Amino acid sequence: GFNNDFLIKTQDDWAIDSNDKSPNEHHHLSSAFRILREEENNFIHRMPLAQQQSLRKMVIDMVLATDMAEHMAIVSRLKTDLQKRLENPDDGIGDEVPESLKTLVLQGAIKVADIGHLYAAHDVHIKWSERLEEEMWLQGDVEKERQMKVSFLMDRDKPGVTKSQPGFVDFVVRPLFETWVGCFPECKVLMDRIEANYQYWKSKETSN
Repeated sequence: GFNNDFLIKTQDDWAIDSNDKSPNEHHHLSSAFRILREEENNFIHRMPLAQQQSLRKMVIDMVLATDMAEHMAIVSRLKTDLQKRLENPDDGIGDEVPESLKTLVLQGAIKVADIGHLYAAHDVHIKWSERLEEEMWLQGDVEKERQMKVSFLMDRDKPGVTKSQPGFVDFVVRPLFETWVGCFPECKVLMDRIEANYQYWKSKETSN
């Protein structure tokens, strides 16, 4: 597939339909809800309407959170709205957790899952990194064919994502997972696995 930036630059139908806002995510959401609306697929039809509306809003909020353009904003909110409150007993969340905070936790959880290959077993992580690299190169191939500027890390004649993993972890992944573990300490095993895979890429970087 193509990333959101490509869809917007090429004025793809998905970008037009979403007014250039998270075209991939909006397309996936609208397609999913159209399928769900069909009688043979509508497994929530017995839910009260208010619950259906609540579920729809929650799903939309979660899927839109997977757009990397929203990454830093969500990490920042996890730090300020959740982590600091959990660390300070005087500002405890209490029994009544605001809906906005529940949504934020779910958004954080889906982001953690969305890049799950980073804490997968080493061989699985390598395979997914290589697949991601090839997918990005395929977009770069199309950009070359259209005489567009080739996007960062998408030129197969230059180093791809498998050569930039340490930087990606340091600047994108680590802030998310350190915050997540700060909120939910039992998730530290994920950070430990990320660190193990990170050291592999660092060693390759050094040897090269």
